[in-house]
Amino acid sequence: MINFAVYFNNYMYHLPVFIIGFTLLLSCKDNTKEVVEKGLIGKWSVVQSELNHKPSKTMENAFFSFDETKKVVSNVFEEKDVTYVIDERKITIQTNTPLELDISYFENDSMILEGNYSLYYVKFFMKKDTMGDLILEENEKMPAN
Repeated sequence: MINFAVYFNNYMYHLPVFIIGFTLLLSCKDNTKEVVEKGLIGKWSVVQSELNHKPSKTMENAFFSFDETKKVVSNVFEEKDVTYVIDERKITIQTNTPLELDISYFENDSMILEGNYSLYYVKFFMKKDTMGDLILEENEKMPAN
């Protein structure tokens, strides 16, 4: 027969450590959607692209500029008032032919978007224009005349 009192006494000191560790684990979890939504705002340049898994120059000098109101401006599409939606690790740019891409990598100043568009599989390696963000921040700090 198992003596539960001895068993409990041996492991009762582990319980608080487990509870604290579990609590810390849950508190460190970032909401991916919120992180991407905040970090996405700004101008992103396509520094390299692939078309059907082969390097391509078709997106050379391309950019996407995302703002807080969920609008995106780009030299890739002609439509005006284009919006975007983020759903966890996916972004949908709502043009006449919606561009739905997976966010396969995301950091403060770099991201990779990839997915099917029409008959093609596209992959965009993008770099954020952080200099433009710094200029905007400095302009906001300056007193109005």
